[in-house]
Amino acid sequence: MKQLRKTVALLLALALLAALPAEYTGQPREGATFLVGCYTLAMTVYLLAPALTQTLGVSALPRVTAAWARQDRHALRESVSAVCRGAALVCFPAGLGMSVLATPITQVLFGRDASAPITASALQVLGLAALGAGLTVPLNSILQAVGRADLPVKLLAVALALKTASTWFLSGVPELGLLGAAWSSVGCYALLAAAELLAVRRVTGLSLPWGELLGVPLAGAALCALAARTAFLRLEPALGTLPALAFGVCLGAAVHGASALLLGGFQGLKKPVNARKNRRFLWKTERKPVSTCSRP
Repeated sequence: MKQLRKTVALLLALALLAALPAEYTGQPREGATFLVGCYTLAMTVYLLAPALTQTLGVSALPRVTAAWARQDRHALRESVSAVCRGAALVCFPAGLGMSVLATPITQVLFGRDASAPITASALQVLGLAALGAGLTVPLNSILQAVGRADLPVKLLAVALALKTASTWFLSGVPELGLLGAAWSSVGCYALLAAAELLAVRRVTGLSLPWGELLGVPLAGAALCALAARTAFLRLEPALGTLPALAFGVCLGAAVHGASALLLGGFQGLKKPVNARKNRRFLWKTERKPVSTCSRP
């Protein structure tokens, strides 16, 4: 078994070495710089998913803050559910789409040079990290809206420490190499998203159906990625990379929208909460009767 692991590690190391351009072979410093550049290109695409959910996080602040200030638990529950569901509907298909279409995305954006295979491998793993990273942005806004702006900073500091340690360890594994940094990002943002979900539950006291809020968008995103990947593989030999990629992305978006409608993924996003109709949890104040006096 040990001999098999050593053989696999040697083959993977030789494959990574073969992917390097000839001018970098035998030059460790230049080769490392080339690999970091490939990882940076993959990070550029991967950061699009958290950027998409940043708007949802900013828009969540007024509604969540208003509901928390009024102690309107019904409005708070609806606002938090809508934000989490909306973020999942955006970042889940984006992350899985990047993962299954990493190679054509890299070829279209950065060309077919020597860096394309390495960049695509990193983007394939970083697409999975986008699932957790996209959720952390609106969850940070929710925690800030309920008066716990310190929790996102503390949790992020712990997650970054774990990411640094795991990157240092995994990057030294011959079977992973550069992908060790990508896998450490997956674990970091998964733990950070889980910790922030738990923090939101404890601070607000809300018991939300997280399986429904996140499970339904995840199922739709899986169908989206499957449809996009299948369409690209079928059309790429006849149409080329760019047209097949565009058609696959459009088909995946259509499948994701249809599955979200059928599975109830858009439930809770149609109408905002009307605070005037939900006053069961408001602090009730008694109005004193106004005395009227008649003139003599």
